[in-house]
Amino acid sequence: MQSPSLPNLLPLETILVTTDATSLYTNILYVQGLAVMEHFLSCRSPATLPKTSFLITLASFILTHNFFTFEGQTYQQLKGTAMGTRMAPSYPSLFMGRLEEAFLVSQACQSKVWYKFNDDIFMIWTHSKELQNFLSNLNSFGSIRFTWSYSKSHATFLDVDLHLFNGQLHTFVHIKPINKQQYLHYDSCHPFHIKQPLPYSLGLRGKRICSSPESLNHYTNNLKTALASCNYPPDLVQKQIARATSSSPQTQNLSQKNPKSAPLVTGYFPGLDQTLHVALQQGYNFLKSCPEMRSILHEILPTPPRVSFRRLPNLRSLLVHPYEIPKPPSLPSGSYPCNHPRCKTCPMHPPTTTYSSPVIRKVYMIKGRATCESSHVIYQLTCLHCEAFYVGMTSNKRSIHMNGHRQAVFDGNEDHPVAKHALVHSQHILTQCYTVRVRWILPTDTNLSELWRWELALQYILSSHYPTGLNSANFKLPPLVPHLSFNNIFASVLPPRLTSLPNIFAFTYVCLCLYMCGWMCVCARVYTCPFFTLR
Repeated sequence: MQSPSLPNLLPLETILVTTDATSLYTNILYVQGLAVMEHFLSCRSPATLPKTSFLITLASFILTHNFFTFEGQTYQQLKGTAMGTRMAPSYPSLFMGRLEEAFLVSQACQSKVWYKFNDDIFMIWTHSKELQNFLSNLNSFGSIRFTWSYSKSHATFLDVDLHLFNGQLHTFVHIKPINKQQYLHYDSCHPFHIKQPLPYSLGLRGKRICSSPESLNHYTNNLKTALASCNYPPDLVQKQIARATSSSPQTQNLSQKNPKSAPLVTGYFPGLDQTLHVALQQGYNFLKSCPEMRSILHEILPTPPRVSFRRLPNLRSLLVHPYEIPKPPSLPSGSYPCNHPRCKTCPMHPPTTTYSSPVIRKVYMIKGRATCESSHVIYQLTCLHCEAFYVGMTSNKRSIHMNGHRQAVFDGNEDHPVAKHALVHSQHILTQCYTVRVRWILPTDTNLSELWRWELALQYILSSHYPTGLNSANFKLPPLVPHLSFNNIFASVLPPRLTSLPNIFAFTYVCLCLYMCGWMCVCARVYTCPFFTLR
């Protein structure tokens, strides 16, 4: 407050006035706010990019698309700006600046001093009779409403207490009655470079605000007491406050920092800062001592890396979370028709959540959700006239893949197992002979060899090979397992200590495994595919 524009001696009729805009962020009309933005943007050079019209369009979009949710209902903000948008700080400041200019020009009687910070205004008024009229005009000048307080002896503006005595203005640091001055505790788990400047910054605050040595001493004494209750060492507090309250307190010059200094970012642990600093300095000196590395370090790392600590999770970050829009409930797993009007697969696709086969009579749950538009699936065609069924796979959309079966049945292709069985029932239309359901869903990045292994595994689980099913009984290995002979299959199934046994003993061992665990155990070992949990 020690500004050259602040008069040293004020008349006896001086009144200290403070005003505050009521709900500034939410009471600015869109039309007025955008007009103010256009006014200030038009002061730029016409060649400046981006153009004013483009920025106004973006600002209009942001202002008119503010939505929030409360108790399950979604609302749109029709006036003002949201508090969380990035344009929120500058947008009201521009509006208040324009309102301030227009209002002061329109008033015949002016205040002696006018200070404004965002929505807070401080005035020194020396025309006592016209004050009420001035405040009434301010309150009715635009869409913003103000509250005010005034006194001939004292006022509070931001963090400054102002006292008027014998025409002289004295300033003090304002501390609210409810402020317990609970600063960061010295024993807290924070790096030392965060706790060390705290007494200095608080002392510098008093140096800049307090107008007399007496008020500054009173503030620093209270500050020392508060810091002592937070377990700060008295020597540290005294040294930092003395440095801040000196005649010319030293301030850090940020421009002297080297922009090429690479940071080492890690989580903080007590004692880690000094250990890392020493280790980095020693490692940097070692690399710099090597002639081969000296020129490289000069280019990419002219100074040693600096240690930067990220904030670790605290109670607030663990307990308080931003509101998240609830996700829609997940659809139930199963195989369902897509219900597309032109889909030819939907008529032969009844919805289901399980799958089985007429042979094994076991029921399995379908994991995931698939429709006619799903790809990378294992499907099953079941005959409507008998218990014959076919298990196949596709990496394409199932609705497209069914066109191949549909055409083969229509042509009566006897080389196609599905079409050949349809001829037994004198059928040439796929939907009149079969139903289709998805049995297993795989990720869309699954390759064809993996799909083939899953298809073979499900064929053996459901026993879909001829004569119980329609799949070919010829056993073919996927290309990912080439050149597997009978002995190689045994070698992949048998434990290492049994691979040297004669084939008859090895065959007996394999049969015992098949009897106890089922065919899937052998398929899992031979084809290296993840297998199912049979229930």
